[in-house]
Amino acid sequence: MTKLCSLLSAWPAGTVGVQPWLENRQIYRQLSNKYAALGWLQKIGSGAYVRAGEKVTWQGGVYALQQGLNLKVHIGGLTALEETGNAHFIPMGQERRLYLYAHSKHESRHLPKWFLDLENVSTIYITTKLFNSSVGLKDEIYGNFKLQISTPERAIFEVLSLVPDKASFEHACLLMQHQNTLRSDLVQELLKECNSYVIKRLFLYLARSFDLAFLKYVDLKNIDLGRNIRRIGQGEVFDPQLKLY
Repeated sequence: MTKLCSLLSAWPAGTVGVQPWLENRQIYRQLSNKYAALGWLQKIGSGAYVRAGEKVTWQGGVYALQQGLNLKVHIGGLTALEETGNAHFIPMGQERRLYLYAHSKHESRHLPKWFLDLENVSTIYITTKLFNSSVGLKDEIYGNFKLQISTPERAIFEVLSLVPDKASFEHACLLMQHQNTLRSDLVQELLKECNSYVIKRLFLYLARSFDLAFLKYVDLKNIDLGRNIRRIGQGEVFDPQLKLY
């Protein structure tokens, strides 16, 4: 009973306990199943449990992915902008879309079924080579646990990387025009680290179009924007300075 009490006291509210996380606390599979049979835990999927009678949030599911399964995924894009108060308009009365990002070199596996079955959220899992490093990621506190999430600076790059196939240019414009408080030093670093010439040019095009304040402090001398003309969307407008359709 001491082991069970210790487990329950260490278990962050609203989170999923996956088997590797449990085993780090000396709760092996046979004991997990025993606790579930006794009604202390509820099994929600293969090797995934919640405390009996507790409702799991999507944040608690992400905690299990990051801290329990050690997946190199983070909350990014539009979700990160919403979570940090930088989206400015969030559709109400609709199922929440959760954007999770992972570097395709490190994480290409599918998310577990129990996570995809969480209520009131639809997960969009994106593997990308947009950045090679963790620049622009931070830890955000949710209750009594932390989650890795994109800063607004990185999140807007992640949104732009979905234009035009998975996000509209118009939506990107609506988001970008409100990003006047982005930090120029982090923008500078992200422009340097970003692997996509198109996304870097699109970011600069929109920042300039909306006359965003941080842009005047960004030094483009050492930013590689590529040489050839790049195209995004239907190419109705051409920017000769950035060589972008």
